[in-house]
Amino acid sequence: MRDTKSDRLHLRAPQLSDAADVFAMNSNPEMTKYQSWPPLTEEAQAIRWVEQTMKEHTETPCISLAFVVTTTAENTFIGNIGAESDHDNSATELWYSIAAEHHGKGYATEAVRAMIPLLPEGYVLEIECDPRNAASRKLAERLGFKEVHYEEKSYECKGQWVGLVKYVR
Repeated sequence: MRDTKSDRLHLRAPQLSDAADVFAMNSNPEMTKYQSWPPLTEEAQAIRWVEQTMKEHTETPCISLAFVVTTTAENTFIGNIGAESDHDNSATELWYSIAAEHHGKGYATEAVRAMIPLLPEGYVLEIECDPRNAASRKLAERLGFKEVHYEEKSYECKGQWVGLVKYVR
């Protein structure tokens, strides 16, 4: 899968050298607060994610795709973005995670806009998030996604029931 750039960002396939940054971001409990997994506890977990993601970039058809997001100017790691396609239902779910120190700069919006042209044409684009994640909900709406489903108690995660909001475009 090809990499892409926007005005300020570079979305590229992960490399093993990204594992330390992936670990730093995903070991922060604040960053995994709305995720379905607990904070990473060792860098080996990040290495496994990078290795799996590198493998997925070579699969055809590509069902799951993830990029490392860096700044174009300084090549600074700022997060990850990805998508998973459900070819049976012609839907692609987008996801994104921007490191806390880079929040509020418009990077997630720019990264999603840069990624959309790389996704299968004609598919419904979806974003699912925890209803408590106000920033993610605002991002979906800013990008023209419409809320189509809300569940107050969707699944149990980290010892509590978690809701789900689904947006489509």
